[in-house]
Amino acid sequence: MKCARCGKEAPESLTTEAVELDAGGLLVVRHIPCYRCGNCGEVMYAGDVVRRMEELTGQAEAMLQEITVVNYARTR
Repeated sequence: MKCARCGKEAPESLTTEAVELDAGGLLVVRHIPCYRCGNCGEVMYAGDVVRRMEELTGQAEAMLQEITVVNYARTR
């Protein structure tokens, strides 16, 4: 995939994201598949990954926990 920011090659990789929840908690998702630019470091996600992250965020909001840590690869 080409980087949306600089146009260089962005190979497949894995990343970790921390999301502040509306209920005041924190969701940490590890091992998220992404494309990471080797030139500028931009991280991009495929549409299915974005949808799954939205689902995980909604589930974490419903649990009303202070901190939730999820391994993306184990959520399928």
